[in-house]
Amino acid sequence: MTGAGTFVAASGTDLLEIDSGASATLWASDVPTPILGARFTAQGELLIATHTQGSIQILGQGGTAQLFADGFGMPNGIYPDAAGNVWVTDLANNQVVRIDPNRNRTTIASGATAAQANGIIYDDLRNMVFWTTYSNSELWRAPIDGAGMPGEPVMIIDLAGTSDGITLDVCGNIYVVDYNSGGSSRLDRVFLDAHHRQVEFVDQRVADLVEQGEDVVAEQQLAKAIGGGLRAASARHEPTEHEERGGGKRAAEPST
Repeated sequence: MTGAGTFVAASGTDLLEIDSGASATLWASDVPTPILGARFTAQGELLIATHTQGSIQILGQGGTAQLFADGFGMPNGIYPDAAGNVWVTDLANNQVVRIDPNRNRTTIASGATAAQANGIIYDDLRNMVFWTTYSNSELWRAPIDGAGMPGEPVMIIDLAGTSDGITLDVCGNIYVVDYNSGGSSRLDRVFLDAHHRQVEFVDQRVADLVEQGEDVVAEQQLAKAIGGGLRAASARHEPTEHEERGGGKRAAEPST
């Protein structure tokens, strides 16, 4: 997402900017490929993870690239946070890394806890980083203390597939795209309690949602899948410390 209500997507060696009406315009051409992760920073810079170069590039509109960080085996997921840190998964080297605003690196997880690490996101309200592993299809988390140091990684759930991209909603629940190695893809939703433990898991075939064509029908179908509906499921969500105090950006938004 660009922050202007549009998003940028790859098409061959080009990047297209697509608006809410599905109109596409050329954003950049002849970009380094293949691109895995791609995210805009709070400053509006587009970071891309380049597979063959083992690097993360800052890509300007029009296609001009400059090096942000290199030395990765296969950088995949990218998540720039509001404080200027960039969280990265290195699938080939089995690592989760944070790059601070001064370009210093901290290893958050490595080895078995980050085997083929793929999607990644940082929750700044809970000071928690979440990531997926691809072949094992596991969802992991690690706390980050006030000094920025990582705690012990903990596996939340085995999603039984090939987990890829990841995001979270305003209640702090996790959504994971399952690539399924070219088969029928799906979207997994993992409900977390106040202690970041999985309390409920739902998977929904993406094809089923897309075929409906309307959000309300898709929501009804997903509600049926979890038994009790989205609002009932939201009621089972235990509030985080921020929500209990009535603070934080999630508390200001309606529950999902």
